Amino acid sequence: MNSSVQTVQIVGEVINVLYSDRNTGFTVADIQPQDSDSKPLPSITIVGNIESPTPGEILRVDGTWDNHPQFGNQLKVVKYKTELPITILGLKNFLLSPLFKGIGKATVNKIVDKFGLETSKILNEEPHRLAEVPGIPKKRIEVLKDTWANHFFLNETMSFLQAFVSSTLAKKIYNVYGLQSEQIIRENPYRLATEIVGIGFPTADRIAAKLGVPSHSPQRISSGVLHVLSEVITSQGHVCCPRSVLVKEAKKILDVDNTYICNIIDTLASDNEIIVDDSDPHAIYIYLPSLYYCEKESARLIKKLVNHSRDIHTLDMETADEWIRNDLSITANEEQRIAACNALKHKAMVLTGGPGTGKTTTVNAIIRLYEETRAKILLAAPTGRAAKRMSETTGYEASTIHRLLEYNPAEGGFMRCHSNPLSCDLLIIDETSMMDIVLTYHLLDALPSSATVIFVGDSDQLPSVGPGNVLSDIINSGIVPVYHLTQIHRQSQESSIVVNAHRINNGQMPICLKHIDVKNRDFFVLEEDNPEVAAQTIKSLITERLPKAYGFNPFSDIQVLSPMYKGHAGVNNLNKVIQESLSPTSKSNEMKRGETTFREGDRVIQLKNNYDKNVFNGDVGTIKHIDTINKKLVVNFDNKNVEYDCANGFSDLDELMLAYAVSIHKSQGSEYPAVIVSLQNEHYMLLQRNLLYTAVTRGKRIVVLVGSKKAIATAINNTKKQIRYTRLCEHLGGRKDHEQSS
Repeated sequence: MNSSVQTVQIVGEVINVLYSDRNTGFTVADIQPQDSDSKPLPSITIVGNIESPTPGEILRVDGTWDNHPQFGNQLKVVKYKTELPITILGLKNFLLSPLFKGIGKATVNKIVDKFGLETSKILNEEPHRLAEVPGIPKKRIEVLKDTWANHFFLNETMSFLQAFVSSTLAKKIYNVYGLQSEQIIRENPYRLATEIVGIGFPTADRIAAKLGVPSHSPQRISSGVLHVLSEVITSQGHVCCPRSVLVKEAKKILDVDNTYICNIIDTLASDNEIIVDDSDPHAIYIYLPSLYYCEKESARLIKKLVNHSRDIHTLDMETADEWIRNDLSITANEEQRIAACNALKHKAMVLTGGPGTGKTTTVNAIIRLYEETRAKILLAAPTGRAAKRMSETTGYEASTIHRLLEYNPAEGGFMRCHSNPLSCDLLIIDETSMMDIVLTYHLLDALPSSATVIFVGDSDQLPSVGPGNVLSDIINSGIVPVYHLTQIHRQSQESSIVVNAHRINNGQMPICLKHIDVKNRDFFVLEEDNPEVAAQTIKSLITERLPKAYGFNPFSDIQVLSPMYKGHAGVNNLNKVIQESLSPTSKSNEMKRGETTFREGDRVIQLKNNYDKNVFNGDVGTIKHIDTINKKLVVNFDNKNVEYDCANGFSDLDELMLAYAVSIHKSQGSEYPAVIVSLQNEHYMLLQRNLLYTAVTRGKRIVVLVGSKKAIATAINNTKKQIRYTRLCEHLGGRKDHEQSS
């Protein structure tokens, strides 16, 4: 094994604490090891999560060596255990540390001179004997006894925790449970899965097994069922699932008889920890309460909106049509004019259509018509990039939905809601296909009943990353009027991207070229069946060929997309390959997290909503600065600098990944000057028509498909979309085809 990653154990006395964060436990300290003859050896620096390190105490540290470019060799702590001081000097240093407030040098000398090396034993087992030391006030003795007991009880607790988890997670557990940590975990280790960020069911289950919790324990099965429902099911975009599916998925991870699982499902339902919806004769659906509420309330609010009378003055249809034709400086075809005019009479409507069919033109016509009625208009989109594009194409300020609803991290929720609604007469939401059911509920809850809402999007694209299939469900319900634009503009007909997107959506192979330097062409296919060779081809495209042929900036203009993260032509490997060329090791400061190295100048993507930082899942930015001393990293998102604190071990870097390549799902709502799509047979599990269609429609000027002709054909011919268990359509009064039953 490579010595740089081999775990070693060192026992030494803490001689200097260079840095210690009380909140995170992150510590930099010098310890002095001793050899087998107790002779002091040269001091070493340790780095990691250590609770209240104090000069004089002994640490038994398991760790790995790391050669820091600035500070040299350091031992990164994997786990540690505190032991009692073993020398007179160590004892005195320990008792004189800031840990023991109010205990002066004279008092310490009296105690240690009296008991010598037995001092530790006296403090641990016979603290009443401190009264034998003359001249020490009783109150000071009590402070010393309590401080000593609490410190070593704390470290015993940390030692207990580190028998199961890393020192980083141990600190997180201790921050929540304190000195009750051991008792709580022994009583119910599965509380960790729901109460400690970063510990899911698998980790809690491993701890429980070590503690001897039976596999059929109700605690274990309850936690496993809730884990499947909250993590496994929702991560696939489902809002709910048939009872039979829940039992099947739970059995996979619990490996117990179905009877146990079914009994626990009934118990959870009676305790209102899950919701059972048996209103459908085809299946019994199981929900988490929060998602059930969001879906039911979204349906209620849409129906309420549709049935509410119009309160604003509207134009008659003939006048509106005449204005669009002659007075609004907008060139619109008949189906666009019909959609725009009807937006004046509906309380809610859907505007959908593929690329080049004029959704933007229609939206602009709707805005101009509503301006004539002096209506207050708001525009929003799920992502910052989509909102920015909406602003550019309409001339109206658009915001993200989160910003529109005024999310307040301190309050932990949206400030705009039914009791503090938005002030608008018309709300237009772009890229509605990206909205999950939770965001949809909060948006509808903040919309005044008097307002009109227009959902704009392409229903043939991939559904949202989060749970739900909102746009399709609204369309299929039949309760909201839908205007589907189909006619491709003459100007758009000249774009191979637009033409081929529609060909793909109609089940036809794209018409394309194989040489990227052909002028006035914008769609190319480079056939390559070998994923490893394809990865190198993609690297040359982003680093050399496209910049040379078209002048693209490889950092900001070109986006690589792939269906999967794994594989030679998947997102993870492509990021490594591209980074090696665009951001080599010697280029700048760097910071590592797991297998990923981040460097200044790297393109990165946010992986989860972070309301405190005001950055959201899918936001793409550039690393502007890395502070290796204070362990901080600054990312610029659309001219806004966001700081990530990486000193706490359980790093903010978990929220970031490299973004030279991203998944096609993550690219939703974004457009890029140039798009390179990796499509290989190794991606066969995800090859679907709507996936390829979504990828192609991300490109504005150039799209290059790199991969197997067979993979492209497989994607185009696979029209079976992944099943999403949602009930919004039914709650709205519509009915979907049932593909599975319970």
